[in-house]
Amino acid sequence: MVFLHSKLVHYGFILTLAAGLAVSSCDRTEGPIFPGLPAVAPEAAHVYLYRRGNLAAYGQGFDVSVDGKMHGELSNASYLRLALTPGRHRLQVAPGPRAAVIDVEVQAQPGKNMFFEFVFSTGLDMQPLFDDALIACREEREAMLTLPKLREKAPFLVQDTK
Repeated sequence: MVFLHSKLVHYGFILTLAAGLAVSSCDRTEGPIFPGLPAVAPEAAHVYLYRRGNLAAYGQGFDVSVDGKMHGELSNASYLRLALTPGRHRLQVAPGPRAAVIDVEVQAQPGKNMFFEFVFSTGLDMQPLFDDALIACREEREAMLTLPKLREKAPFLVQDTK
């Protein structure tokens, strides 16, 4: 009986160690922590898209595109600052290969910042295909409570649309 108990403890330790290594090898958010809001040129608009830190989909990056062009990846506890021309744009997040693309229309105002959060259920309510995910518009004061805890993901080098 002692031998069986010893083996269970041994295998439990190995399983815990393997799980820890798997999580630590996942996609980590790299980049500088949020430095604050830079000034926006009058002929531009900044759109901040962020995702809070969570264990749900921890190692999964979500592809972000604007007007059909890939702009970057949104990792766990990160944000993208998208410099856009003023006007109407379609902001899209693809949370996985089989999940539906979530999108929202953005009316970028010249010289202004806009804030959007990619939100999805976590914990026992998590939907594996992100069926309940959405891109929620946030007020600046609300976004500024979260952004300082996140790391910036560098957007891909693309020509702005329009």
